[in-house]
Amino acid sequence: MIAIPQSPSDGASTFAAARSPGWPALRRAHLKLHPLCAACGSATEPDVHHVAPVHVAPARELDAGNLLTMCRPCHLVFGHLRNWSSWNTRVRSDASRFLARVRKRPMATVVPTPLAPQAQ
Repeated sequence: MIAIPQSPSDGASTFAAARSPGWPALRRAHLKLHPLCAACGSATEPDVHHVAPVHVAPARELDAGNLLTMCRPCHLVFGHLRNWSSWNTRVRSDASRFLARVRKRPMATVVPTPLAPQAQ
């Protein structure tokens, strides 16, 4: 299993600035409307990703159109390109394309084989 480092956006703080007092309520409302990861469809460990990072576009911190739900692993990979100091300007399209592939992934079908009679 891969260890996922803690993100600087744990719902209470940003990478370099304090969150707006309105952030916790907006985060809760967003997760209520969009509970699943935009990249893999998981409901486990949901994070709310700012498409335009708060430290780059502070005026968009409370813009609901700037938010995207992602599970913790996808948040790091798709939202930050595996580095919390970075961000992905194509996160919406990358997440959408990956989710489409996840939904169409081939799955092995396990067919039970009958047990052979035991020799005595």
